[in-house]
Amino acid sequence: MNCIINPLGLRGKDVTRDATMVSCKAHFSELQLVKEEFLGTNELEYYNSIPSINRQYSYLHGRYVAKTALKTYLKVPIPAAVQISSGIFNQPIIEHPDVNHSQISISHSGEWATCIVFPEAIPLGLDIERVDFTKDWTRLVPLSETERANLLSGSLLTSPQPYTLIWTIKEALSKAIKTGLTVNPKIFEIASIDRQNDHWEASFQYFTSFKAYCWQYEEYIWTIVHPAKIALVGGVI
Repeated sequence: MNCIINPLGLRGKDVTRDATMVSCKAHFSELQLVKEEFLGTNELEYYNSIPSINRQYSYLHGRYVAKTALKTYLKVPIPAAVQISSGIFNQPIIEHPDVNHSQISISHSGEWATCIVFPEAIPLGLDIERVDFTKDWTRLVPLSETERANLLSGSLLTSPQPYTLIWTIKEALSKAIKTGLTVNPKIFEIASIDRQNDHWEASFQYFTSFKAYCWQYEEYIWTIVHPAKIALVGGVI
C-alpha cells in the first residue's frame, strides 16, 4: 500500500493548530488482509453486511486512511479501538473515550482514499475526485449563470477537466458545514477560482468565511475547504 502522510499547519491571527492528512492508494485485496487490524467490532459487522464489492472496497479504503490519520495525529496506539460512525448527514464521527475535540473528513475516488484529522475549533472539508472524461459533468455539476460566466470563460481554469475541480470544491464545502449535498446547491455557488503556481484557490459567493485550496496529483484533484482567515501551511501531495 502506498500511503502519503502530510502534517499540516493551520495558521491565523493568534491561531496555531495542526492537522494531519493521509492519502493512500491500495488494492482491495491488500485491505482485506489487514481489515481486522483497523476495523472496530461495529465497523467489521457493518462491513460484512455490505453486499457490493465496490462499496466494501471504498468502505475499507476510507476507514484505513482514517485510522492511519488518527494514529498519526492523536497517537492512538490501537486503530481498531477507535470506531467511526455516521452522523445524521452521514458525516464521520470519531468514537473513543480518549478522543475529544477532533474531527475528520474522508473521501475516496478510484484507487485513492484520503482523510484529514483536524481540531474541532477549525472546521475543514476534504474531497478527492478522479478526472474522468467519460462522465457527463455538465449534467452532474449544474452551474449558475454567474458561475458559467466567471469560471468557464477564457483561460481562468487550466485544468483539463474544470468541472471536476468545481465538483470537489462544492463537495468539500458541503463537508465542512456538515450538511453534505442535502441542501439547495445554490448555496455552494463559487465566486472565483484563481490559478497559483501549483494549485488553485477558490472563494464562495455566500460562504465568504471559507476558502478552498485545490491541487492535482496524477489524474485526481484534491480540495481542502478551510476558514478564510486560516492559512494552510505545509506540503500537500
